[in-house]
Order: sequence, then structure tokens, then C-alpha cells
Amino acid sequence: QNCHNSFGTQEERTLAQGAPVTRANSLQVMHWRVRTAMRAMIFTAVWMSSLAIGTTTDITGSARVAQYHSPTKVGSVKVKVGHQGATAQCESNDWRDICNGRVISAEGGYQDQPQVVIRNDSGWVCVLTVNTAHEGQSSQRVMSTISTDEGMSWTPLIDIEPHIAPVGKEPLSTGWVNNLLVPSTGRIFAFYTFNCNNITTWPSTGSRLPNSNLLGCWNYRYSDNGGQSWSPQRYNLTASQTIADIDRSNAWGGDVLEGWSVGKPYIADDNSTVLMQYTKVSTVAGRSEAFFFRSTTAIDATEPPEAGLGFAFVPPKPTRSNVPWIGIQAAVGTTAQEGNVVQLQRAGTFYAVYRTTNGFMGSATSADGIAWIGGLFARHDPVDYGAGLYLGKVKQPTGPTTPRRFRNGMFLMTVFADQQVYPDMYGFNKRNPSWVVPGWERDGEAEVLWGQPEVLLYTLPPCEDPKCGIGYPDFIEVADGRVFITETDKVNSRVHPLPSAWLDLVWQQDTIATVASGGLILNRQFTHSTGPIIIPAPTWGQLNLSAGAGFAIEVEFDAQTLPNTEIHGLPLFDCRHTAKMDAVPVNSGIVVLFTKVAAIHVVNISMWDGGGGQGQSWDTDSEARLWLPQKHTVLLNVDGLARTITTVVNGVFGSGGSRRPQGWTALDPKLGAVGGASAPHCTVHSSVSSVRVYDRYLTTTEAIGNWRSS
Repeated sequence: QNCHNSFGTQEERTLAQGAPVTRANSLQVMHWRVRTAMRAMIFTAVWMSSLAIGTTTDITGSARVAQYHSPTKVGSVKVKVGHQGATAQCESNDWRDICNGRVISAEGGYQDQPQVVIRNDSGWVCVLTVNTAHEGQSSQRVMSTISTDEGMSWTPLIDIEPHIAPVGKEPLSTGWVNNLLVPSTGRIFAFYTFNCNNITTWPSTGSRLPNSNLLGCWNYRYSDNGGQSWSPQRYNLTASQTIADIDRSNAWGGDVLEGWSVGKPYIADDNSTVLMQYTKVSTVAGRSEAFFFRSTTAIDATEPPEAGLGFAFVPPKPTRSNVPWIGIQAAVGTTAQEGNVVQLQRAGTFYAVYRTTNGFMGSATSADGIAWIGGLFARHDPVDYGAGLYLGKVKQPTGPTTPRRFRNGMFLMTVFADQQVYPDMYGFNKRNPSWVVPGWERDGEAEVLWGQPEVLLYTLPPCEDPKCGIGYPDFIEVADGRVFITETDKVNSRVHPLPSAWLDLVWQQDTIATVASGGLILNRQFTHSTGPIIIPAPTWGQLNLSAGAGFAIEVEFDAQTLPNTEIHGLPLFDCRHTAKMDAVPVNSGIVVLFTKVAAIHVVNISMWDGGGGQGQSWDTDSEARLWLPQKHTVLLNVDGLARTITTVVNGVFGSGGSRRPQGWTALDPKLGAVGGASAPHCTVHSSVSSVRVYDRYLTTTEAIGNWRSS
């Protein structure tokens, strides 16, 4: 079986060849505050050597991007930012920590879905959903703000829809606002849900609805002055729309629309077609289906706003009366929600993704944006991996995603790289971290093929929002090609510049074939021998993981030279130091182990600090085909800043396969200096032909480049 998150079971202790240790419990807020005070004293010595990484340049960008892998822990407790445009005092200067983002709004309560359009004068207009109470309550409203300095500062929030209560009633709630810029005129549309009939009770019982944020009309207003104010008149986009079968199944029989959208309106390459995703829901039927509003006149400068902008639902209603009108449905399950769409440059086809409840990202394709083929899954690109790609479908919980095509023809899509998250993950949940996969087109394909996940953004527990998640992002590409991304943790909304060197590297993922050089502290090749080889330990220093340090170990070994019997914890690369504590042997340091039991073949990373046996262990996926009689390249990656442990086997990121909900795990925040606890020498097994050690974490793309170069 695959090992769990921390030592504790008999199997794990046997595999690690260590003594019993105490299972790490979830860290409490009080412990955080104590430790953060200590970090200010210890981070300097830990990180001074790594700050030199990235001083040279190579054609792959791996050395250039390494400068983004050497942020420092600053030892400060995160604080809530009370005004727009500011940056919080954060625990590190890592750009991936959302705390380091440029704050759009921190008004308190609830915030969601910050979307940005770039005006013709390069100013940014952001629309978002805000609630002083909780999501879905009647105090929910849609608002906007403007930045003229790429998110460094923002104007005060203004209402798009005036938040006024009818006489004797609650305010009419609004939410889930999307924006669309008309390029030729600069007009900006804001589309949003509006509880136009003030529905607050179930029709059958009269009892109070838990929330009313998905009920009513899909409305819009517009701005002709760059978002400084919005039209006095609102317009109802759904007033003239025919109801579909799923509408008839809702609690109001279709008389009240139940649905919402988080999909930013997409302008097709013909510069006239606009697609805007809309999720139709029937809560009582437990169903949701994906539709699109489609128009060929919405961005026509002569189109009057009161005419409905020419939008109509697609897939369209069948012409035959006895054929049901259904939207895009998931391949498995009854949920197809919160979609987004892009267009392929080569094929011209439209490609949509949406969240499901089956653990995978759903997808659909269309040749014309009208007729859609649904019931598909988003897929990882199988090219170059062959049988090594043991899970082709993109894993995703029921969480938001944003795909985007950029001017260079490449794609990015945000994912969560899991189906759920194991309990006791040290405060992490299924929406933290946020990952990103690069995407590209292949000739003959009608869909985007996706690469392997990279950590994009994370937040460190404890969080202001107890769910500790990140979501509802929007990519922003400015005129010179730089890329930003917005996000919300449901309390604050922020925008983050993505480092160009990092982005350039990620977009090379399908071709990169060079060895990463930044932070490489051990690079040894070995010829086959009859016994183990003793080498000096890497010069990795203390590797204090709780202070933000990280490392990567890559081992290439030949499975044909391993014993043809069951193997329990065979050390491939062993830098452990064993001491005695109260006459009991206690391990410290780092070891890479191989286990072969029946059909289970895994490589394991186990590590302990020197503080009394605090340790953690993690396996590669058991479906990674390490049983094949060939050479295998396994990279074990420990990121002390994002607090993740990941694996890459033969160029494939550990997804968890069919046996685990995810192939990564959260790093125990109490795990300390595993490098300083290691032995002065390391033992290399005779089956190992190469070992590389880095005193920093590697990106997934760098790990793939190392594998391709071998």
C-alpha cells in the first residue's frame, strides 16, 4: 500500500527502517505564532547560500527561473490588509504566496470572482461580488473598481447594481458578475445574477431558502466612461429566453430561473462571436448543465443595449418538439458547472471545460460554438510519455478553473490537482494550493492537450477564511506580453504578476530536454557494481524545511538489476544518521527507498530532523509502472515554502492515479533541519546509475527536462 502522510503505522516504520515516532497532528494557531517569532532568527543562515542561485543564464531558462526559487522566510505573521492596493506583511517573499499579491479589495465579509478587462487606454476595470455577511445572503452585491497602475492601487468600490431594498423587503441580492469590453468603442458590459422577483422562500413549503444567490434574472448594465459609473437602466438578458428541460424540473417549474455564471465572456477569432458560459441548475432535481449565451452582435458598435445584444442559449432548442432540450452534461454524475471556453487557433474549434463531482475536469468541443459534444474529460498530453502516462484525465475537485489562450498561441489552465484532500493535511484543503497546467494544440486534435501541474499560488494556514482556499481566477495579458492573475480566498481579492522567466519555462514543458543547473549540488553517475557505493553527502546545509528551505533528489536506477524477490524498503540513496535516544535507535536525515510487494512498486522519500525523530514519508504512485524492466528516473521534490511534497516519475507528475485522490501531500510544518541531521556520507545502491541533488525545489517542468535529457 502507499504510505500515508506521516510516520505512524507499522508498515511505514518497517519501510523506513526506523524506530516508532509520534504521528504529527494538525498544527494549532498558537504554535504558528510561536514559530514565526523564531523564524526571524534562523532564516538568514539557512538561505544565504541559496540566494546566489540563478546568477547565470542558459537557453532553457532553468537558471534564470531559479531566482524565483530562492525567496526567504521573513518571520512575520500575516496581517489582514484593510485598504486596496496594499501588500500584506507576509511570512516569505515567495511570489506564489497569495499574501504577496496586490490587494484589489479587503472590505471584509465575502468576496468572489474578480474579473478584469483592459481599457483602450490600458487602465484596468475589475468587477467582483462582495458581501458584508456570508455568500448568498441578501447583502450580496456586484461592484467595480479601477486601477491605472497594473493593480498597485485601486479606486474605491462602486455599485454596478444599486443595492436598494424594496419597501418592507430585503435588498435584492446580486452576484457572479462577468465583464466584457467592446474593443471598438471601449464600452464595458457587466453581466450578473439578480434576484429580480426577490424570491426568498421555497414555493412548496414557504420555508426560508438557505440562500437566494442563484435565483432570478441574468441582467446587465454598461459603462461608457471606463467603469467610472454604470448605466442607470438595467437589462434582463433572460427575459426572452425559452426554458430548457432542466428549468422545468426546478422547484418553480421554470417560472424562476435557477443558475449563474463565472465564465468570462469570450470573443472568438472572427471578432464578432461572443460566448458566455451559463450554468442552469435544478436544486430539487440535484442536476446542473452547462449552456452558453452566444451572440454575433454583442460587440457590434451599433447594437443598442436594450435589444438583448443578440444573445441566445446554445446548445439551441431542438426543432423537433419531442426531443428534450438539454445542455452539456458530465460524462459521469449530474454536475456540469462553472465552465469556461477558449478557441483553438489551428482547428478553429471551441473547447470548454467545467467542474464536475466525479473527480475529473469535464470538457466539451464545438466546431461552430452552437452544437456541442459534451460528456468528455480534459486530458493530459500523452505525446512523449507513452505507457508512462498512467492517468490521462485531468484531476479536479468540484472547484473553479480558468483556461486561457495567450498571444503566443499557448494555453494555461488553473487546476487543483486533486479529487479531494486527505484529512489532517496541516490545514490544507482541496482548493489549496492552486496549480496550473500549460496547454498546446496538436494537429488533428479538436481540444487542448494539457501538460503536467505546477504550483501556481498557495496560502499558508491558518487562514482568514476557515476553508483556506484559492479560486475564481482571471488571467490578464498586457500589451507587452506580461501576464497577471487575479484570485480570491473568499475574504480578500488580489492580483499577482507572474514572473516572465517562470512563465517562459513552463511554456517549454512539451519540448524542454536539458538538465536544470540552478542549485545543483550533487551530480554523480555510476557504473554497475556488485555492492553499495559510499560518497560524501551533498553540501545541502541545514535544509530547515520549517523555515522555508526545499530540496530535490533525482535517482535513476535500473529495475532489471534489483533483486527478483519482494523488497521492503531497499535504500537507493541513503543519507540517514542513526543515533540512540533512551536506548532506542532513532533515524535522522534523508533516505530514498524502493519497495516491491506483489504488484506494488514504489519509491519512497523519508526524512527526519534531528529534534527527536520528527519525520515524514511519501511514496510515488503505485501505478507509475516501476515494475517495467528498464531504467527509471524518479524525482522527489520537497518545497518548504508551498509546503508540498511532489514526485515525478519518468517525466510524469504524480497525480495519485486511481488509488489516491492526489499524488502530492502537504509538508509537516514542524519538520525542521533534515539536512543538518543527515550523515556525512551517503550510500548509493548498485542499481543506481545517476543521482542529482538540488538545494531547492524544482519545478515540474525542470524535472521533465532532466528526464528528457537522460
